[in-house]
Amino acid sequence: IRDLEKLHVGITKVMIGNLDVNNVTPLVAEVLGMDEDDNKVKSLAETIHKKTDGNPFFVLMFLRSLYDEKLLQYNFGAWKWTWDDGAVNSAIVTENVASVLVDKMNRLQEETQRVLMVA
Repeated sequence: IRDLEKLHVGITKVMIGNLDVNNVTPLVAEVLGMDEDDNKVKSLAETIHKKTDGNPFFVLMFLRSLYDEKLLQYNFGAWKWTWDDGAVNSAIVTENVASVLVDKMNRLQEETQRVLMVA
């Protein structure tokens, strides 16, 4: 971004603050394709908000980690997402972007990790 600014390229910075639970709920509902008035969605959104402080990046990363850890699964028989509230409450939220990326990289196959280290 700094290089672009030095070239006088017009850049618009948008600062996004943390979301309140009333904004996290429709976001979670949209991601899951569910109704935001569903009590299970509201409960999940409240838990996610509490664990992420409403940071939009961490809200989405936490949802992804729930899926990756199989704590959030799609039930094809019921045609909806399912989760265990207790397991979600116990899930750990990574505190910073670097930790999220390192955690994701550690889940990659060893060969893929070696390629990334060389790159």
